[in-house]
Amino acid sequence: MSKIFTKRARFEIVYDILSTCLKPSRKTSILFKCNMSFDQLQKYLQFLASRGMIEHINNGGKNLYQVTEHGRKFLEEYVRLEEMVSPKDGRNRRRINNFTAT
Repeated sequence: MSKIFTKRARFEIVYDILSTCLKPSRKTSILFKCNMSFDQLQKYLQFLASRGMIEHINNGGKNLYQVTEHGRKFLEEYVRLEEMVSPKDGRNRRRINNFTAT
């Protein structure tokens, strides 16, 4: 039995990082949860920070990244667009509710 491997699209990677950073997260945690290389992660973190989608927090010597309100809006819109493609999948509605809860 063979597996088909596909590359993730840029928006999928952004979604993965932002959803991981809903709770303040260290780089290492983001790396493992998003299955990325360190170099890839660095580029995406810089990109997302420059767009105001994540913020860097220094919490007692721990360097953490957390999604901003702008990043939450991206997550909501991404899931809505995903629903348009596959509207019968109820998982997306639950995902939207996770982003809007404060």
